[in-house]
Amino acid sequence: MRKNRTSIIIYLPLCILLLIATLEFFLLLRHKSPYLSDSYFYKHIYYEMQGDSFDTARQKIIAQVDFQKADDITKNFFLNQDKYKYSLSRYIRRPLYPLTAYLLNLFIADEYWAFTIPIFVSYIGCISLIYFLFRHRFDSFWASFGAALFIGFYPFLDWSTYFLTDTIGAFFWLLQIYLIFKLVEKPSKIVFMTYVLSLIISLFNREQSLLMVIVILIVLGLYRMFKLNKSSFSSLYKIKRVSVGIAIAYLIINVILKQPSLYDSWIYLQSSFGYYDKQYTLTETISFLFVELIELHKGLVMDLIHHRWWTTFSVIGLVGIFQSLLIYKKPKFLDILMFASAVAAYIGLIIVPFLSYRYFYPTIISVIYFSIYAIQRFFSKQQNSPQTTF
Repeated sequence: MRKNRTSIIIYLPLCILLLIATLEFFLLLRHKSPYLSDSYFYKHIYYEMQGDSFDTARQKIIAQVDFQKADDITKNFFLNQDKYKYSLSRYIRRPLYPLTAYLLNLFIADEYWAFTIPIFVSYIGCISLIYFLFRHRFDSFWASFGAALFIGFYPFLDWSTYFLTDTIGAFFWLLQIYLIFKLVEKPSKIVFMTYVLSLIISLFNREQSLLMVIVILIVLGLYRMFKLNKSSFSSLYKIKRVSVGIAIAYLIINVILKQPSLYDSWIYLQSSFGYYDKQYTLTETISFLFVELIELHKGLVMDLIHHRWWTTFSVIGLVGIFQSLLIYKKPKFLDILMFASAVAAYIGLIIVPFLSYRYFYPTIISVIYFSIYAIQRFFSKQQNSPQTTF
């Protein structure tokens, strides 16, 4: 009886959060089109999986795009066949989402819902994993508060109601972080194999999971710095070896299949997504990336200025990181893991400097995590301080 009551206490806040998040999701989805330019390339792959030829699939896509509202860049990579083929080549290596939609369509005879369900499941999965991660560090109230803050982060809701792979990618990232935590907490072959499988599958969704190697390297470095439990090193090294191995294998296959490289991504961005037919020197590209990096951070600062609550929790989150890693110097493993997750996702943003919050959800989640850490410590000190009587 007591165990059942404890389970209700733990899961009831999460159920309430998921109910609110679900209502928010479908209320927003019903008032907008979930299709952006990227969505149509996933749809093209979906049509080819159904048996359409390249030309037939492309004609179906062109028939659906509203070119009266489209800008010149969008018109260029849809109406110019060569540009269309090149843009499509950047999505062919991400077949997971269209494949999932294709399989769902075998049972649900509705294309719209076949594309909606994977995004919605990932959206709910992200919120659940945030809650469970936070619950390992904080009590039920603070874990709920932290998850609610991310639900209230509008770009997460907004981008999750488009037919894109970013929310799916965020789900896999959080799942891998959670599995790393569980592996260090209690090594298990099943959990390890789940991590390996999750990492491999996620690379068919987006390349973001390659950065998990950076997560592990940062964790190992901080583990040595703080001289934490050495018995965990074997699990961490095992995770590092398999993560590096999968990353190298992915990059080799990418080269063999002549898929676009990181340098190609820089040129694609520099040419305004293939709009300009111009050859760029390496020096010009590096200069472009440097300028874009500055503009990206200007954009971040301006957003913080215009959204004061974001500024408040960002500052508190930085205070929490400072307290955990530099003042008290006794971080829990989850503190280190969340910090590593934030840094690795942020490095991904620097590698391809294009400002969109959908690319670094893990950084935002970690900022929220450390803001909860700092707030909780503040209130804990207040409760333990001697009370003055008058």
